[in-house]
Amino acid sequence: MSSRRQLLPLIFYRNVDFSSIVLKKAICGLKSKCLAYNDGYGSDSAIRTALITHDCSSPISTEPSIHSHSSFSDEIYTSPSLAGDPCADHEAITDDYLKFGRGLVHGALVEFTDSPNLRLRRRAKILWTHGRPKTVLLVKKHMNSEATKLLYEIGTFLQNTFGATVYVETGVARQFPQFRQFVPKPLPDLSPPLDSRSNPGCPPRPLSDDPRISASADSNDDPSSPLPPPSPPLSSPPPPPSPPLIPTPVDLIITLGGDGTVLHSTSLFPNDESLPPLLSFAMGTLGFLTPFEAHEYRETLAVVMSEDTMPLDCTLRTRKRCEVFTEDGHIKAVHHVLNECVLDRGSHSGAVTLEMFSDGVFVSSADADGLIVSTPSGSTAYSMSAGGPMVAPSVPCTVITPIAPHSLSFRPLVLSENSSVLVHLPAHRNRDLPYARVSFDGKHAVELPKNGSLMVSAALCPLPLLSRGGHDADWFEGIT
Repeated sequence: MSSRRQLLPLIFYRNVDFSSIVLKKAICGLKSKCLAYNDGYGSDSAIRTALITHDCSSPISTEPSIHSHSSFSDEIYTSPSLAGDPCADHEAITDDYLKFGRGLVHGALVEFTDSPNLRLRRRAKILWTHGRPKTVLLVKKHMNSEATKLLYEIGTFLQNTFGATVYVETGVARQFPQFRQFVPKPLPDLSPPLDSRSNPGCPPRPLSDDPRISASADSNDDPSSPLPPPSPPLSSPPPPPSPPLIPTPVDLIITLGGDGTVLHSTSLFPNDESLPPLLSFAMGTLGFLTPFEAHEYRETLAVVMSEDTMPLDCTLRTRKRCEVFTEDGHIKAVHHVLNECVLDRGSHSGAVTLEMFSDGVFVSSADADGLIVSTPSGSTAYSMSAGGPMVAPSVPCTVITPIAPHSLSFRPLVLSENSSVLVHLPAHRNRDLPYARVSFDGKHAVELPKNGSLMVSAALCPLPLLSRGGHDADWFEGIT
């Protein structure tokens, strides 16, 4: 095995504290290929993703060695204790691959096109690690006959031309049995008083109870299909238990619709882990996230599914981890959003008073209809409608936008991407408010009780969104 390949298992930027307990926990919690780097400010929250597979029972060496690696930094640390090759099942890496990093994008290598002097980089190029994607998930716009027809054409094209295994959602699989049913990974069990972070060994929720499967399984995408059969009488014996569903591995996601379809596809991957690249074809009303034309799918897929070493332009879209806490500190809900998390007054007719903190520092209290915490991708959605700024997707930041604030002093804010934002609902200042409401990318509404809190932090793994050109050309085209 070449000595160059030995550099791949673990890469750190020079400012990372190797003895940090937070860093060790982050590495052990991921159990996937991750790259950890620091934004230069020494913040524990700056720990980011990808490029490691590590056994949590093994000690992490605190004596780094220095090697040269032009893609990431002039001098970067390689952990000698992780010299064992976690990528032994992959084909040999040629010199063309050496500048690409593993693990940040599922099934692909990553090379940043932003300057190596920038700590938080979002514009990149990717290379497939297995020649071409073997499994493809097709997600289409709901109740759209044109999208349904195109899904069948693209799925058949992928099977016949590239030999790919095509997966679709449950309702679509009933219409097209030649495609396989996609099974998402199970959601974590957040039943109080268990805490999913302090109790990592708690059993996951059974897939049969997953609303993403049960909801789509009960509804067929064809409105003309007959109603499901009636339930058996109570005296009938219970049916035998069905075999456990195995989550589907996916190398590439293809969406047919608008921005809402892209948001729906990301909700099928609820865990904070490296995601497969997403290729979005425009068939909806909004197109900030859909740069490719649907009628050009053959030409586009010929490039994306090619087995050569042609890099693909990609923007790593920031995601946010959103946690809802009750008054006694128990986690009520956890979601990862691509656009925004919204805390509003719900059905209450009056304003809600919120207290906001950033990295533990009090920022402001606001009387408003609500508060939007968005990513750069979400800055052109609800946040923009509420008066927030439009931010290019390559800018690593968090946008805070109040909804109809009753004050001239609280205007939209742009914070560091690594800042952890805490929004508290004080009971003594919301006496007439029964509860507030929190929604995630416009779905999964959750009640926030008084004295409860919403914590929004940077997710470890971004969404790799394929783009037609480098830099932010697709985004500028979408806003003009």
